[in-house]
Amino acid sequence: MLRYLTLFAVLFASGPLHAQQARTEGEDSNEAIQLPKDASPGDLVAFLDRMSSRDGATGSRFERAKAIFAAAEQLRGMDDASDEQQLYAVRQAFFALIFIQRQEPEFYDRERAALLASLRRDDRQAFKVFAVREDLVVESRTLTSDSAPEKANELAERFGEVTRSHGCDRETVNLGRSLIRKMRQTKHFFSASRISFVMADAMEASAEETVRAMAANYRAEARFLALPGNRVEFVCPLSTGESVDWKDYEGKYVLVYYWHGHARYSGGLRSIKDWLMKHPRNFAVVGVYMGSPKALDGYVEEHELPWDNLVPDDIRRNPMAEYYGVRRLPVGILIGRDGNVVSVEAEGDELDRLLTTMLERPKTDAVTAGEGRNSDGR
Repeated sequence: MLRYLTLFAVLFASGPLHAQQARTEGEDSNEAIQLPKDASPGDLVAFLDRMSSRDGATGSRFERAKAIFAAAEQLRGMDDASDEQQLYAVRQAFFALIFIQRQEPEFYDRERAALLASLRRDDRQAFKVFAVREDLVVESRTLTSDSAPEKANELAERFGEVTRSHGCDRETVNLGRSLIRKMRQTKHFFSASRISFVMADAMEASAEETVRAMAANYRAEARFLALPGNRVEFVCPLSTGESVDWKDYEGKYVLVYYWHGHARYSGGLRSIKDWLMKHPRNFAVVGVYMGSPKALDGYVEEHELPWDNLVPDDIRRNPMAEYYGVRRLPVGILIGRDGNVVSVEAEGDELDRLLTTMLERPKTDAVTAGEGRNSDGR
């Protein structure tokens, strides 16, 4: 996988975009990079590796991309090339086309369509699956926050079919991460959670121990992404040793806030305190403290924090963080008056927007903030 990522690094390595374009225009008039003559499959693989290397690459970005594509196509057409070598050629061809597209969009459209058609006709399952993956990548680029939930769900379903039929190899993991990232950006959390659950199931069934070990992280992420429209499970006691009793918060908007006492997070803590002071009857906070239990009392006293906190018994692991896959701070989960999650992005300006809508313009809260349904309209 490293050499495929290196190709991107090399092609982007020549500085800022405007400088790259200027050099490309001047360099593209030079003689094209020559492919090795009478090359064997091994020779072409070595050529592709060299063109993807920081040390061995020559010519402009555009010239390198054209040379890589030409060599990849030649390698794909060799009868004595192994399946592994031909799959490598397919990957390199797609990567190269991305960089050719800017200067030769017609070439990109024509060659990409031909490459996909060739893969779909191929009797080898790995090559057919590559075409399906590429289609998913391209279609996901058109996904927006205004897209119908059905579109995101269809992408998730097709990803599941690919994973169940071909397993959770590196290609599938990379595709899954790309789809999850896009769906989170466009607020299709339910569909993103479906992909995470599929990946977790596939990883648990893997014969590789290192892959199986990753399953728990994806299942935790899936739980987090599935929260909008559903209820939070509190799997950690309060600092008093008691469990969270939801009856104490009935009828209020509740922020479950993952935090630490570091100075960089103090601004967010002050803002939350201000909202509590303005709306003590309608708003509450349950903190999830992510530091040492011994330091909690000092931070609470220093920042005069008026809310209860969930605190782990063991500093080395936080059940609430592990259960929902929380690895960054701060993270805010906003719960509506009905007890269902409204947002899993309730921090900073977004938290202010949500609380302004809910607490200060209550007539529009269900429409604007999405209370009572998740981000996929359910």
